[in-house]
Amino acid sequence: MKHFSFFVLCCLAGIAAAADYRDIEARVVPVPQKIEVASRAATPLKTEMVFQIQSPLKAEEVSALVTDDAKQYWHIAPQVICEKGGEKVSDEGYLLDTTKSEIVITASSLSGVRNALCTMRQLAEPERGVAKGCGFVIPQVKIDDFPQMKFRAFHFMLANRQPLWKAERALRLAAYYKYNYFVLEFWGNIQFDRHPEYAYDGAYPQSEIKKLVALGKTLGITLIPQFQIFGHAGCGGINGGKHVLLDKHPEYAPLFEPSGWTWCLANPAARQYIEDCALELYELFDRPPYFHVGGDEAYNAGSCSLCRADGKYWQKVADHFNYFQKLFAKRNCRILMWHDMLVRRDAPAWKGSTANGDENCDKLRAALDRDIIICYWEYRFADHHYRAPKDGVPGFPIFDFLRKEGFDVVNSGWMYDTTPALGEKAFKNGGLGIMQTTWGQFTNSGNYYTMLAEGSTSGWNPTAEYKQVIDQKIFTVDLLNKCVRDVNYDMKITDDRTSTL
Repeated sequence: MKHFSFFVLCCLAGIAAAADYRDIEARVVPVPQKIEVASRAATPLKTEMVFQIQSPLKAEEVSALVTDDAKQYWHIAPQVICEKGGEKVSDEGYLLDTTKSEIVITASSLSGVRNALCTMRQLAEPERGVAKGCGFVIPQVKIDDFPQMKFRAFHFMLANRQPLWKAERALRLAAYYKYNYFVLEFWGNIQFDRHPEYAYDGAYPQSEIKKLVALGKTLGITLIPQFQIFGHAGCGGINGGKHVLLDKHPEYAPLFEPSGWTWCLANPAARQYIEDCALELYELFDRPPYFHVGGDEAYNAGSCSLCRADGKYWQKVADHFNYFQKLFAKRNCRILMWHDMLVRRDAPAWKGSTANGDENCDKLRAALDRDIIICYWEYRFADHHYRAPKDGVPGFPIFDFLRKEGFDVVNSGWMYDTTPALGEKAFKNGGLGIMQTTWGQFTNSGNYYTMLAEGSTSGWNPTAEYKQVIDQKIFTVDLLNKCVRDVNYDMKITDDRTSTL
C-alpha cells in the first residue's frame, strides 16, 4: 500500500510539475508553434548581457532594433553580437533560446527579430524579492515559432469621437501580438482636403494620422485604410440617425439613396466624390498594398428612381466595385470588401449564416472582378448560437462557396467562439488569412482577450489544439492587463483615467 501511495504521489507530483509550466507557456501570444520550458529558473536581463542575433541582415539595422527595444522594454544596454545565419527560418518566424547566460535569436527578417523580442517581453517578469526595482528576469525557454498565414489583420473603428490615442494603443497591442496589418476605419473622424465637409466636428487632421502610419512602420505593422463606398455612407449607426454630411449639408443629398444610408451608384458625382476621398486616404497611408472599401449592410440600396430605372441595379453594383478594383490595381493595390451583400439572405443554403443580398446576387458575383478580396465575417455558428456546438465546428459553407467561385477570402471573427474556427477554416481550405474585428467592443479584459489574443492565434497558429487556446485564456486574461500596461508605458500614459481600455 505504501508503495502504491508513493507511486500515486509521484504521478501527482509529475502532473503538478508539468502543469507548472503552463502559466509560462501561456504568456506567449499568439500560441507559439513549439515552446520548451527548461526549468523554473529565470535569467536576469542585465546591461552588458550578450544578445546573439543570427540572421542574413545587415548588422547595423539588427543592432539598432535590438538596442532600442532592449532599452525600452527592460532598461538595459545589451552587447549585441550579429552573426550570419537564419536563412532557412521562415519570414516573420524566429528561434529563441534563453536557457544560457546569453540570449540567442535566429531569424531571416527584421520582422522575425522583432517578433522574438515581443515574445521575450511577454515572457519577462519584474525582478523578484525586492520592494522596488526596474530590473527583469526571463524564464529559460526554447521557442521555434512562425506564422502559418501571411495576412493577419486587426480591424479598428475610430468612431464616436474616440480619442486618437485609443487607436494608437490598439495599433501597438496588435503589433505586440504579431498581427502584420491594421485596418483603420474612420467613420467621419478624419479631415479630407478635397472634401472638408465630409467630417464631424473635431475630426483629426491628416498630420496626426501620418504619425500613426509612421509608427506602424516602426512597429512592423502595415496600416490599411477603410472607406465605405457602398453602405454606411453616413458614417453613423443604423439606429443613430446621424449623417456626417447631410446633417449639416442637405444640398449633398443627391449623392445618396433617399434614406442617406447608401451611396447612389447611378450618380457619377457620387463615384467621383468617393474616389477623391479614397485616393486621398491611399496617399495618406503611404500607398499600402491593400485598401478596404467596406460594402456591408447596404440597406435600401438601389431604391432611388435613377438606380432602379433599367432594372439592372446588380450591374451598377458590380461596375462600381470593379471600377475601384481597377483604380487601385493600377497602383499595385488590391481592394478588400465585406461578403454579406454577395449572398442571398433568404437562400436555404445560408440559413443561420450571415447573408444580406437579394435575388440578383448570383449575377452580381459572376460580374465581380476575381482580384477583389472578400472578407467573410461570421460572428455565429450556423445554428444561431454564439458558442461552438458540442458535436464539432460547422463548415462555414459561405467560405467554401466563395472559394469555389474563385475569390480570395479573408475570414473575420469578432467576440465569440467562431474566431479560432474561422482561422482553422481559412488555413486548411486555402483562405488568404484572417481579419479580427472589434466594432467598438474593445473595452474590457474579457472582450479584448477574445478579439486580440484569440484573433492573433487564429492567424498565426490556427492549428493550435483548442486545449492550448483554453489554457492560454485561463492564464492570460489577467496577463493581458500587464501587456496593456506595457503599451501604456511605451505611450507614457500615467493618467489613471486613460490607463484602461
